[in-house]
Order: sequence, then structure tokens, then C-alpha cells
Amino acid sequence: MTTRYASRKFILAMLSLASATWLVACSAITPVVYQYVVLGTVGVYITGNVGQKWLEAQAAKKAEASQ
Repeated sequence: MTTRYASRKFILAMLSLASATWLVACSAITPVVYQYVVLGTVGVYITGNVGQKWLEAQAAKKAEASQ
């Protein structure tokens, strides 16, 4: 099991947010676009965590049923 801060989802989310922050600081994107990037990134991260937990629960049920 990886730690929360070493997971690929977390690293990808942080890189996405860091690059969006850099782009808005350089005026390459507008604050409105930045808002959508942040909302999308957080939404996908949360959805990914919920999906991962659900898959782990299903695998545990399957393993328990086969014993």
C-alpha cells in the first residue's frame, strides 16, 4: 500500500494544479480557466479515490467468498 502522498493520483493532481498555477501567474490562462482546471482536478481526484476504495472492497469480498 502506498502512502497518500506517494500515489500516482496525488502526484498527477499536484502537477496539474502546479502547472495551472504557473500558467495563470504568467497570464497564459485566465482565472476562469484556472477555476475550471482546479474544480476538474479535485473532482477527478476524489472520484478516483472513491472508485479505488470500491474496487478494493469488491476484491476483498470476492477473496472472502472464495475461502
